[in-house]
Amino acid sequence: MAAAYVRAGLAEPGHYRVMFSATNSGWGGLGLDPADPHPGAAAHQALVDATTACLPPSTHAEAPLLATELWASLHGLVDLQITKPDMPWPDPDRLIDLALTAVRRARMLR
Repeated sequence: MAAAYVRAGLAEPGHYRVMFSATNSGWGGLGLDPADPHPGAAAHQALVDATTACLPPSTHAEAPLLATELWASLHGLVDLQITKPDMPWPDPDRLIDLALTAVRRARMLR
């Protein structure tokens, strides 16, 4: 899931920037009712669910925090490569692996 997110963002940088870096893409900017779920809520919940599935039951309460940290790491990886293409970026798979470190470590907690 993490690799697909990064690869999609790097393959379609324009789409990625519109989806994840555009300002005013919440309720007000899109003219939505604040009582409705945020437009990105389902995607975020899918990440929380996937993170939860990787964790032992004793650490499930940490899944939202870990999922948000993972998303922030992956987003930074994609956004920085889009905006700074001339930097000598390491292999994306190695960066993805590092971003998953927090989830892997949490799996070992008891």
